[in-house]
Amino acid sequence: MQDEDQAKDITQDIFLQIWLKREALDIQDVSSYLYVAVRNRVFRQFSRQKKFAAIESLLSSPNVNNNSADSELRKKEFLMAYQKLTDSLSDSQRKITLMRFNEGLTTDDIATHLNVSKKTVQN
Repeated sequence: MQDEDQAKDITQDIFLQIWLKREALDIQDVSSYLYVAVRNRVFRQFSRQKKFAAIESLLSSPNVNNNSADSELRKKEFLMAYQKLTDSLSDSQRKITLMRFNEGLTTDDIATHLNVSKKTVQN
């Protein structure tokens, strides 16, 4: 996160939730639990701030410098790296990733469309 205060707020909120739910929680691996909790809170914060955008909209954004001599090459390299990354995912992960980042669908929309739980989409 770029904002140190937001990062502190997220950290404090996670520890507060752990404290409030301490009797109900059965945390086996504290490090993994904290990693996932922080990751999910950061994603939720980014989602609230509309920091996620469809890949195509990012590439066609007026903020992208299309006037430089190597802009097309950089765009192709980015798309090749993105394709390689998505190809490495399982079929269900790939489908969810493409729906989220290429089509810009929300977690709820994807869960409904694929007839799976929202938690499955989030994971």
